[in-house]
Amino acid sequence: MISKKLTKLDLFIIILAVLIAIALFIFKMIPSGSQTVLYVISDQGSQTYSLSEKDNITAELVSRGIAVKIRIEDGCAFIESSGCPNGICMKSPKAEKAGDSIVCAPAGLALIVKEAGGGADADALAG
Repeated sequence: MISKKLTKLDLFIIILAVLIAIALFIFKMIPSGSQTVLYVISDQGSQTYSLSEKDNITAELVSRGIAVKIRIEDGCAFIESSGCPNGICMKSPKAEKAGDSIVCAPAGLALIVKEAGGGADADALAG
């Protein structure tokens, strides 16, 4: 028969698991200090912009016949305007941290934030 009481070992394991979870959460929230860049991938090729600079940048491009205006300000990138039929990309949250992305499927456009110096991975190259 299995006892339903918690032993000291059970409590130790539970507390250890909670402490590890808290440590991982805190580690994830600490900024890495490295610069982040925005990769813009379209049918015209790819372009790179720094998100670490304090300059505000507006880039206008045409991909698959759709005009898209990308805005970078305060370390965040977003699609300011797009000629695509539904405009879902304009409602996407701002991309600011490594791993964030915004996609405009009708335009065949992807905005991907990565840490500077990192090599391109399969997601950025898939077409």
